[in-house]
Amino acid sequence: MIPDVSIVIANHNGSKYLKQTIPHILKWHGEKEIIVADNASTDDSVQYLDSFTEIRVIKNTTISKTIGQNFAAKKSTGKYLLLLDNDIIIDDENILKELVNFYESLDRPGFVGISFHNQGEEDIMYGGFFNYKWDRSRVLIHPSKIDMLHGRQIGFAFGASLFIKRQNWEKLKGYDETYPFGAPDSDVCARAWLFGMKNYAYTKSMGVHIGISERTQNDKYIRKYPYLIASQQLGNILKNYSLHNAIIALPYSLMFSILKTVKQCIERKDIRVLWAFCKGIWLFLKNLPETLAFRSFVQKHRTEKRDAFLFIKPQHE
Repeated sequence: MIPDVSIVIANHNGSKYLKQTIPHILKWHGEKEIIVADNASTDDSVQYLDSFTEIRVIKNTTISKTIGQNFAAKKSTGKYLLLLDNDIIIDDENILKELVNFYESLDRPGFVGISFHNQGEEDIMYGGFFNYKWDRSRVLIHPSKIDMLHGRQIGFAFGASLFIKRQNWEKLKGYDETYPFGAPDSDVCARAWLFGMKNYAYTKSMGVHIGISERTQNDKYIRKYPYLIASQQLGNILKNYSLHNAIIALPYSLMFSILKTVKQCIERKDIRVLWAFCKGIWLFLKNLPETLAFRSFVQKHRTEKRDAFLFIKPQHE
């Protein structure tokens, strides 16, 4: 039987998170398949996952999240895809049926993002929004206001919990695999707007992000920071913005990135952030041919003349 939903989880050395999240996923009702894209883990992730007959593990030799989830999505068979990070807990056993029904009720849906909050924090993230510097503005909402945002349009949904119909995912070509990290969620969600789709917030259920502590670790931040500069701050603008907006946004985003880098150097008391920034600029220039080729695909197939994602603003005030 073909499952309704394929749950595709990205993992790299996340055994300590999987042992907390997988038991919840196994309890979800509905026709589903669970696929974990294990990206070259060296901990006991694979051994743990192999103990469940309900879970299919796809082992990759690269640590790239984009390559791993794209490949696992291609190997899946469900009508819908739920892309999850390994550190998101959703304690709602009916979440799959609710997501499918919600998706089918929407006007030209692209991505649906499940709201979540960081463990130990109260405020909730329900979606992200764009501006010229592509800084992935995240809006935090008090729990008392979250119900009013159900079904609201958002610029992008967070890659920690993305829901989409398979045919739409394939139309968008999934994640751009040029970079292993670097905000592939905001990139593909912007593409959805350009291709005539709309992104929505789902707030009837709540996820808990249990891996937030890793973002404060300098070594891990510095390892990913070059990709955030090359992809999120520069590459994604070049791929998705119209030529007019790209000419305005690229220098603006570069200046913002320089200021952000100085701020991070000071706050983290680590000069290596500056080195990571320089590496990010080098990666952007090195991969410029691939970025321009992807831009050609996006601009050729876009159906929206304006950069529609720039006009989606928070609606909670």
